[in-house]
Amino acid sequence: MADNIKDYQMSDSIWKFVYPYDGKERTNQEKQQEEEIRQKQSLELMHQYQLYYRMVEKNKYVLRESVLSCQYGTKYAKLDCEEDHGVYKHMKPVMAITDCANNNIHNFGSCLCPEANYVGRLPMTNEVDDMGVSAIKASQNKRAHICVPIISENSVWHQVDSNALIGVKQKGYAPMLLDNAVLVCQYGGIIRIEEVPKTRINRSDYGVNYALDEEEKIFISVIAAESIGEGKLAWEVVANVIINRVGQKEWKSLTTVKAVVQRKGDFSSLNNGGSAEYHKAMNYLTSRIDNNNIYEQLIAVVMPVYHSEVEDITGGAQLYYSPKSMVPVNSIPRWASYYKKINVNGINSNEFVLFTGDRIK
Repeated sequence: MADNIKDYQMSDSIWKFVYPYDGKERTNQEKQQEEEIRQKQSLELMHQYQLYYRMVEKNKYVLRESVLSCQYGTKYAKLDCEEDHGVYKHMKPVMAITDCANNNIHNFGSCLCPEANYVGRLPMTNEVDDMGVSAIKASQNKRAHICVPIISENSVWHQVDSNALIGVKQKGYAPMLLDNAVLVCQYGGIIRIEEVPKTRINRSDYGVNYALDEEEKIFISVIAAESIGEGKLAWEVVANVIINRVGQKEWKSLTTVKAVVQRKGDFSSLNNGGSAEYHKAMNYLTSRIDNNNIYEQLIAVVMPVYHSEVEDITGGAQLYYSPKSMVPVNSIPRWASYYKKINVNGINSNEFVLFTGDRIK
């Protein structure tokens, strides 16, 4: 028994839920060969999974209490942490790729993994958990098994983007965990992040400890490039117009903010690789270490719009122009005659002329 515990690197809390398989003995060489095959298969599965997520561009920071699933589990689990890393978003701690130990991932109910996948390599788990709840039996298995995730001691979550680092105690720095990450249980199950908590927050909560993701940085930088010198009303108008386009009318195929702002020709600040003001804002947002007050004010104004925490002041506008900013001043853009104009209380028509995405011609 002691040799098995050492081989599988199980803690006492896990071992009490499993019993050793009494099948044929294997040589050390056979064990090593099986381990190499398992690692190769696991990496291939993770590679395919990440290719899919690169296509759909899902890229959010994972927070404590994010919902997890396992391909062989019968229920969801929540990502846990005993001690955070000092970075927060939505008032919840941001997790790192190293957060995959026993105290982070508990169990997924019953394990439906085919016994043939691990027989003779790993012990089998019990049929009843410590609360007396019986596991569900998979049709191809001889007996039912409770879920006891076993993650290799030196494993980390695997993900496509690993650029944003976070301080991890006793380990230096590690990449922040993104929701395109995957993890492999030694029983063969692919663990993935299903949902990141969505929590309403106040403007004051978008301080320098709030971790901006890639799309949020692009969103803020475009608004800065379009209106940084125009004041808070202008920032909020531009922010709402961007959000109102997502998945709507002629932008129906554009289902993310990033896709909306990057559509060719819509925002001149992104032409030819981006304007100087766009890059200035992006450079600041990447570090936020010199506490630039104007950008921090911008963040506080537009992030509640991004997260739908404040009412839309534009009445659903999807296009706009600013008469005073036109060249020559007060001239009318050619496209204005093609869309339905709307008047919004509180917004000066000399500052902004707003339109819905409904075409009248």
